[in-house]
Amino acid sequence: MGSYRAFAELLCCPTCKGAFAPATGEVLPCGDARCGKTFPIVDGRPVLIDEDRSVFHHRDYQRNEAAPAQSPEGVIS
Repeated sequence: MGSYRAFAELLCCPTCKGAFAPATGEVLPCGDARCGKTFPIVDGRPVLIDEDRSVFHHRDYQRNEAAPAQSPEGVIS
């Protein structure tokens, strides 16, 4: 979970542009209580997607251990 820590001070919340609070487990919370957004940390990297404004979702980047990887012709999970 530490690969982003070297540049953590450069990161900001994609929703409100505020600073982040310290990570709790595998979640990086926005430090602004009015915003309250949280972002998952996947393989040591925060997934900074504002789901309200993006076609991408956090679940697209989170590991799904139950789903097998597909062949090279398909999407690899």
